[in-house]
Amino acid sequence: MRNDLTDNNTIRTTDGIGEAAAPATDISRRQAALIDLSYEPIFVWGLETGITEWNTGAERLYGYSRDEAIGRESHRLLQTISPLPLRKYLEILKTEGFWSGELRHQTKDGREVFVESRQQLVESDGRRLILETNRDITERYVETLRLTLLSPPICSLPCQKLWANTLRPDDAFSMRSTWKMTLRRCIAIFAAGPSR
Repeated sequence: MRNDLTDNNTIRTTDGIGEAAAPATDISRRQAALIDLSYEPIFVWGLETGITEWNTGAERLYGYSRDEAIGRESHRLLQTISPLPLRKYLEILKTEGFWSGELRHQTKDGREVFVESRQQLVESDGRRLILETNRDITERYVETLRLTLLSPPICSLPCQKLWANTLRPDDAFSMRSTWKMTLRRCIAIFAAGPSR
């Protein structure tokens, strides 16, 4: 099946058997409704205009309603922490038209979440927009971190018990002080030598 945009602003669908024409706006509305139903956070933002689209998946993960998000700069709204400086990250989007990687975002209620993000630069009505699709990987990230910290070369058995009781998915990023405190306890246990 193939869709082509015609001169009179209709989309012609060819399925090999016949053709059917539908107004482009009807198809756009249906596609927008399907995107809105996605469980995954999907939103569109402009380099100069901020967020222009915000689906229910984004509302669920981040806690911001569509009205609260529209017009806001996504990096500020979600307090994005990227593996690259923002300028370099935007430069890659502009030159290559695509970027994917892991980001850290903050939700409306202050939780920090890890997302696997895919972003694509698209042109629409003469505007350059970024289509961003994110997948929440916080639990996987925390579990990987927990297993890494519990591995034998890193911690002794008493330390492993401390870490196992300290790391939880709901406080993955907010655990900086807890992490430091637990690390200090591990160092103290290690310095004290084997328990009897």
